[in-house]
Amino acid sequence: MKKISWIYTIKYCLYLAWKASKKYTIIRIVIKFTLPIIAILVSYLIANITNILSGQVLIGKSETIFLFFMVLLLCMKILSLAFNKIHTYISQNHNELLDREINLKIMDICINSDIEMYDNPEYYDHLEIIHRDSQAIVNILWSVLDFISALLSFGGVLAIICNSEPLFALIITVSAIPVAIVSHHFTKKNYDLSVKQANEEREKFYYTAISSQKSYSQIIRINKMGEWIKRKYHNLWKKLFLERKQLHKKNYIYDVLVKAIPEIVIGGALINVGLKVIQGIYLVGDYALYTGLFTQLYTQITMAVENAIDVYDNKIKIENILTFNQAPCKIVSGECSLNEIETIEFRNVYFSYPGTDVEVLKSVSFKIKKGEKIALVGLNGSGKTTILKLILRFYDPTVGEILINGINIKKYKLDDLRMCMDCYSQNSINLPFSVRKNVNTRDNNQYLNNDMGIIKAMEYAHAKDVLKECGGNLSRYISRFFSDEGIELSEGQHQKVAISRVFFSNRKFVIFDEPSSSLDPEAEDKIFKSIEFLFDEKTVFFTSHRLTNLFLADKILVLEKGKIIENGTKDELMKKKGRFYSLYQYQAEKFVTSDFV
Repeated sequence: MKKISWIYTIKYCLYLAWKASKKYTIIRIVIKFTLPIIAILVSYLIANITNILSGQVLIGKSETIFLFFMVLLLCMKILSLAFNKIHTYISQNHNELLDREINLKIMDICINSDIEMYDNPEYYDHLEIIHRDSQAIVNILWSVLDFISALLSFGGVLAIICNSEPLFALIITVSAIPVAIVSHHFTKKNYDLSVKQANEEREKFYYTAISSQKSYSQIIRINKMGEWIKRKYHNLWKKLFLERKQLHKKNYIYDVLVKAIPEIVIGGALINVGLKVIQGIYLVGDYALYTGLFTQLYTQITMAVENAIDVYDNKIKIENILTFNQAPCKIVSGECSLNEIETIEFRNVYFSYPGTDVEVLKSVSFKIKKGEKIALVGLNGSGKTTILKLILRFYDPTVGEILINGINIKKYKLDDLRMCMDCYSQNSINLPFSVRKNVNTRDNNQYLNNDMGIIKAMEYAHAKDVLKECGGNLSRYISRFFSDEGIELSEGQHQKVAISRVFFSNRKFVIFDEPSSSLDPEAEDKIFKSIEFLFDEKTVFFTSHRLTNLFLADKILVLEKGKIIENGTKDELMKKKGRFYSLYQYQAEKFVTSDFV
């Protein structure tokens, strides 16, 4: 983990606080430094009032002076109360604004992370820690201010006590050192344990999550997995709980032992002051004053120590956040603009997914021209979807290069590249929002207020049944997750909505990865005919296990174990009687006429 300086940490947190609200930041800082001054003034006023009431201070017009001090004391109390309430109110609002800034920042990091990060379990562990520790950014700034405020208050109280009781002032201050050492030790231990447990905490949360998610509800009930899920959760919880319990037990035992020392010292100091009052050296009011000052001295030094520990603790967390924030992206946007794709060429491309040595693609070479319809055919795991991911530049080749219009794909701006194409993935999902938002996902103004375009796209995707279920109301949600009036769709209907999204965007280069996997034969036929009609003069790249859908392909690439083993039109490949021929015959023989007689 990258180490960062204290100054940078504080500047970073102050920047976020300032960005969230300049006004709230200033008010909180002013109040933080004003409250300790009010506390010292209150102690002095109480001491003087006590001396007047005891008759140990004889001054003219004692009643007037007494009333004056009481009014001042009341004003200080009301002012302190008002400042505390204002601070609480502002802190609540400011913390919510800060929380928004932090969450937006984390969302931005996640959205712009390389896709390969989602293949890495360490990424999820790190993300779990970041979400948990994000409040550290809120805490550290105010811990620093509390630390400075406590130090200022401590310095003022120390100066007052040192005038008459320097020895006890020194002893009380020194007695806080063991508290700091123990707090520092266990703060580090607790954080290290939380990092160590991140993976198992994420797994524990997963068990609670799947027990309440609709997508898992059927498999849990059909296979009677409920007890197994609860048992797995309980065993993980017990393991993590016992680890934390053991550490917390040690922490609290040592904490009590070291914090007893200052209490004993303060008790001795007050006995000393009490004896001097009896001996006439101090006034009765001085006992009240020193009781407050000794307590405040210890309280302020303890607060300073605890806030210093909080700053240290939160600094570790922020280092973690900033390290995550500064994680390098391998997929870096180029500088060249791209308006239209004329050709795409793979030249001797090899590819292995990050963290593995398995070559998913081996020496893949081919070229696509504008307007061609290209089909990728092969068994599961042959590399079809990986080729599509490389075209979308979710990953870069391990060896070789991909050229668009004769220029390396890495030289183009990522936004331009992805605006030139659209993709239906076999992993495409819909959001639990309105039909409208699921078909029209773009924020671009040219797509707004185009309900007719949405309806037309859904009709081409054979999604009239979805339109019927929502009563033609595109604002209806396609889930009941957020709305009681939402509609529930079948897997095939969800697929139609996802395909409608591609039809609606109407790009000149489109990718369809198994677009009919959940469709009935009628819907499948109509959707492929829609693809043929809508993208007649456009470039289409698609995969399909159902070889009867290859009627619209100008060229077929047959993949096996990451290599292109055949390349040509359907007729050419059938005449070769190679791998494509055997796959085609395997499917065709299932539907010979005799089977239906």
